[in-house]
Amino acid sequence: RSPFRNNVTSFTIIKKKGKFHKTLAIDEATKSIKDGNSIVFLTDLHLTAPHDIFESVRKHTIKGLMAFTPFTFRLSHCSRPPTEQSPIVNGHWETGGFGIFSTYKSDWDNFGGVNVKEYKHKWGGEDWEMVDRVLAKGIEIELQRLPNFYHFYHDKQGMWQEAR
Repeated sequence: RSPFRNNVTSFTIIKKKGKFHKTLAIDEATKSIKDGNSIVFLTDLHLTAPHDIFESVRKHTIKGLMAFTPFTFRLSHCSRPPTEQSPIVNGHWETGGFGIFSTYKSDWDNFGGVNVKEYKHKWGGEDWEMVDRVLAKGIEIELQRLPNFYHFYHDKQGMWQEAR
């Protein structure tokens, strides 16, 4: 049982083959959502999320008014979340990106979602470009640090080389 199925009643898994293109995958996934009252929640790999992540997303995503970006604590090389045995954590709050993002589907459609045209074959900056369009539509973005929301360190060598 996946920890992300916590009270989630409807989800779809889309399996893809071939080269991975992040914006195309996000675009296809959001197009599969038909209900404008659903929340689109973009997330990332290599995460440990707090048990109440979906409640935080629901609480801070307000239709027509507010999107939500929870900050993660980016763990340094070889770090792990704190335990009773090792309470010290090395890392920093990742406040410079909007890759983890939630908004209502109707708002997503209103601001145009991710920019597939400009970011089909490259990675980086697509979140900021999207945020500019979100703000231009008058939607605020709630930025918040969430306890126990960790992004694990990983080497980026070889990642995304097919999609650039």
